[in-house]
Amino acid sequence: DASTPLRTAWNQGDDFLAAKDYNNAVQRYQAALTLKPGDKAIKTKLSSTQALLDKQKKDQQAYNDIILAAEKAVAAKNTQQAVIYYEKAAAINPENVVLGNILITLRDQLSVEQNLDKDFKAIIAKADVYMHDNNLTEAKKAYEQARSIKPEDKYPQDKLLEIGKIEAITEAENNKKYKETLILAESLLSQEDYQSAYQSFSKASTLHPKESYPKQKMSELTAKMKELEAQY
Repeated sequence: DASTPLRTAWNQGDDFLAAKDYNNAVQRYQAALTLKPGDKAIKTKLSSTQALLDKQKKDQQAYNDIILAAEKAVAAKNTQQAVIYYEKAAAINPENVVLGNILITLRDQLSVEQNLDKDFKAIIAKADVYMHDNNLTEAKKAYEQARSIKPEDKYPQDKLLEIGKIEAITEAENNKKYKETLILAESLLSQEDYQSAYQSFSKASTLHPKESYPKQKMSELTAKMKELEAQY
């Protein structure tokens, strides 16, 4: 009886079951049941093994879904979420060395990202204070620094655009004032009101420090006023 096809199929089923190869175990128990239809022991073994196979398939599908979600999180650069998913996968499959290595890399990456995020928030807070105080030069530097840390973040980009608009308006107003001040300075100069003309050219130079013309006129006026002083 030990070598009959029925006993062989049964024993093979038990071997596959012990190896957790539920798919082949089910096939062997089905073969045994075909040889001895209606056998309660075979039916019970087949039913319990089929339940194990169903659970194994369900667990495998759940595991595959977790791995897929983890890979999507990595692709979306959501490292924190990726770590959570890979930790779930590692809990299901703790002996998987590849998963362990991925987790080590991702945890290191997450630590770096969290430190950068901390720096980013501190720089943004500083930039916002500069912005509130209307210190556009320092605000611009800080927002640019924040943008270099997180190029994809819209907030520093939006603030830099806002500063750019303010600077454009300020420059236009300065240009208008500069021209008006020069016209006044030239008018005062033509009236030989040298002191007032000097003050107007000085104001124009403050509005446009890089322009050489107001400085040149100030120098000429200084010499002219000294010359007039020397006459008295």
